[in-house]
Amino acid sequence: MWLKGFISQMLKRTQAAKTVLLVGHGYWGKKILATLRAFSDWQILIFDKAENELSLDEFLAKSPNFSHVIIATPEKTHYQLAKKFLLLNKNVLVEKPLCLLEEEAKELINLAKEKKLFLLVDYIFLYDQFLFEVKKTLQAKTIGKIKKVEIFRSSPGFTKPDLLVSDDLMIHDLYLLRYLFANIKNDLSELKILNQLDQQQLKLEFKLENNILVESFYSWLESKAGRELTFLGETGSLTWTKDALTERLTISQNKQEKNIFSGGNDNDPLFKLLEKFLNEQDIKSFEASYNDYLADVMNLSQVRNAFYAIN
Repeated sequence: MWLKGFISQMLKRTQAAKTVLLVGHGYWGKKILATLRAFSDWQILIFDKAENELSLDEFLAKSPNFSHVIIATPEKTHYQLAKKFLLLNKNVLVEKPLCLLEEEAKELINLAKEKKLFLLVDYIFLYDQFLFEVKKTLQAKTIGKIKKVEIFRSSPGFTKPDLLVSDDLMIHDLYLLRYLFANIKNDLSELKILNQLDQQQLKLEFKLENNILVESFYSWLESKAGRELTFLGETGSLTWTKDALTERLTISQNKQEKNIFSGGNDNDPLFKLLEKFLNEQDIKSFEASYNDYLADVMNLSQVRNAFYAIN
């Protein structure tokens, strides 16, 4: 009997080690699921409260064991869901941001450390070839010392009544700027809200520690989705542009514009993100980002507080 019980436990552990639960099957959840299917050695479980008759607790009680969970749900649910699964001893990948409040972020990070679990936020562009090319070009000082960064991001049709547009879109630029310049603190220096319209459209500026001015515009109201980051240097500019049709890096110097990068066939940031989450075994590689997650939650809170102070 003891042997049968031992074998049963081993089978459960083996199954759990290669099973991932996806919570949320909306816009981003569907993209995650499509990419997850490339990991053929992993069994995928899916829960979405709009598609399941069971509650999450009922679903979990009837589900096979699993070791990893991906949370692709609205921002306000991240904290409670991440905490729930960390307490269940599951490795957790959360759609950005980790959560909305500093105290929540600290609790989740401490819980992951205490239980020695992986906690990852989907900072997807950190796995993007375009970002690597941007950094290489800036480090080569091709356009001289950077004086200013101009950012535009639009995502029409994603209005979230209980959030600011910055909670949705700005976080990408916080982690991108940190990767490129390594000087984003827990507070944004000289933060200014440049428009006082509403929560769906926001223009702001702040400075990095090396006195680089950042001016950014975020919108849920534009007619087309897109993003553009322009780095203004002493001798020219570098622009990373993405729209519905193309993505490219261009340099403008001496009134001439040159395309320097248009991507490669293996540029799949989401696949690389999921590969890290599912296959990485070094917990230190996850813990190295925890302070960044906390800083970004604090930065977003700072913007939120500044906006509501004048509206």
